[in-house]
Amino acid sequence: MSNTFALVVLNRNDADSLNLVLKETDFTKFDYVLGIDGDSTDDSIAVFKKHDIKCLRGIPGGRGGAIKYAINNLTYDFAIFMSSDGEEDPADLPTMIEELNSGADLVIASRIGSAGSGFKSDHNFLYIHRKIFLYFISKMIHLLFGGNVKDCWNGYRGLATKKARALNLDVSNFLLEAQMTIRFLKKGFVVREIPTIERPRYFGASQNPAFSSGWGHLVLLFKEFFEERHQ
Repeated sequence: MSNTFALVVLNRNDADSLNLVLKETDFTKFDYVLGIDGDSTDDSIAVFKKHDIKCLRGIPGGRGGAIKYAINNLTYDFAIFMSSDGEEDPADLPTMIEELNSGADLVIASRIGSAGSGFKSDHNFLYIHRKIFLYFISKMIHLLFGGNVKDCWNGYRGLATKKARALNLDVSNFLLEAQMTIRFLKKGFVVREIPTIERPRYFGASQNPAFSSGWGHLVLLFKEFFEERHQ
């Protein structure tokens, strides 16, 4: 029996980028495609409609809330999450599907740590602080929880939905991916990475605030560590 796959496209006020991303994405390998929109005030909904993609709105919890909603409600074996800003290369989707079909429970498109990977600071030095902090947090996860994940928080990832539901993810916004990585490792599930090259955004600027996100990841690390010790 073949595995079933859903593609979830996450968007907020990125209508122009969304249109380009959807044009370059091959949807034929997916059984279902879903858009989840963060209450955009631009033409994003019209873009989803133009591409004949169902779009949900009004899901609380920001990006993390959208991902949790998809995990808890999709009935497909696997779900892959992709953003609409153009930084993620849709050409990587077949490789992610292949890894999930071959036994991975979580596949992360990794921007650092392997041949064929690239972080956006490679073409824009203003993002170097994010790359350095990503190295640090990923190393801390390795030391505290095992595994050897190099890109712990990249949102371009695919997962086994049943396994993800067992994690009881409980954070919101941009901390969700790191918590997911940690809890997949805690459960002893199979986590793999594939190399990806992060592209420049098509339009606009990142909606992930660097300072609050960085502090939040530190708090998350120690919360997950001490919770594990007291179980």
